[in-house]
Amino acid sequence: MKVLSFLQYCCMLNSRDRSFDYQSFFDNVVPKCFITERAFYSQVFKPELITELFEGWELNIIDGIEQIRRIQPFCAIEFYKKYVAYIIVDNCNCTDTTRTFLPRTLDDFISDCQRAGIELIRKEGGE
Repeated sequence: MKVLSFLQYCCMLNSRDRSFDYQSFFDNVVPKCFITERAFYSQVFKPELITELFEGWELNIIDGIEQIRRIQPFCAIEFYKKYVAYIIVDNCNCTDTTRTFLPRTLDDFISDCQRAGIELIRKEGGE
């Protein structure tokens, strides 16, 4: 399943309604989000979570830099002391590099990937 940010996930649960009822949303949908998915999204981020929770990623350490990469389509996420670099490669050319602060939570990481154009797929049973 494609991974959404926590806010997108909560909004998706209510998207089946044609008439948006904010009171109903906050009374019914938001508590379900917090109960069922809050633990997943609020985990303290660690790079090793990427390979545990998402399909197609592997960990490599090159010259002391942790690099987590996906082969098809090729993406690399490099972790440095103070920042993380999201790299997208198309036809052997680096097409885009996004650098940002290290994520604090798994939801921060998911949102950073979305901004960088990297799609994450949650593993079956990945919690």
